[in-house]
Amino acid sequence: MLLQWKIRTNHTNALDIFDKVSGMHKENGAEFTTLGVLTGADNGSFAISVNFKNYESYGLMDDAWNNSNGKWDQLIEPNLGSNTQLIETMYMRKIVGNIDGPNDKLSVWSIWLFECDDQQAVIDSFEIDWKHYNSNGCTGLNIMSTSGADYPRPNQYVFAARFDSMTQLGKHFDKTMENSNYWNEIKDYHSKIRIIKNYNLRMLKRQINI
Repeated sequence: MLLQWKIRTNHTNALDIFDKVSGMHKENGAEFTTLGVLTGADNGSFAISVNFKNYESYGLMDDAWNNSNGKWDQLIEPNLGSNTQLIETMYMRKIVGNIDGPNDKLSVWSIWLFECDDQQAVIDSFEIDWKHYNSNGCTGLNIMSTSGADYPRPNQYVFAARFDSMTQLGKHFDKTMENSNYWNEIKDYHSKIRIIKNYNLRMLKRQINI
């Protein structure tokens, strides 16, 4: 499962927070931790994402944090002043996709948050989208269910497509706009979904522990 904190702060502070919390997560079972900057929705904010094998592994980390006698809270307290705002916290669990871990790139991501009452339709959409995205340079695609205080409903999902560069992502968007066959294939499915927001994420830094 993937846990993500989205914060609004300056670049230097975001890097410092990442260096501190990634060390703590490494000590307590995280498979990898990444830092990315967003364009589009929540423009200019930063996302710290931490991947755990399962919810139990996340629970072990959370217990370790809260049993540290304030050690970790004190470490990041200087970073949490008036220039840092928590935008949202989100938990994500993959329901279909082909990304099981990080590749060897500081990747760029196209991310869509959406609602759909038909989970099977969400799952079935993967093959059509992957065929199209992969032909346009996408290196991996996951669709994840979400939970958290900001997204409490069970019908909310994250669509995350990975590219090696923003140039490649831009080429994909150009080709998508011109591809009427693709839009015809997915029009019935798209009539079932409501897009909440879309943003691109450029990975700035990562720590891999697996």
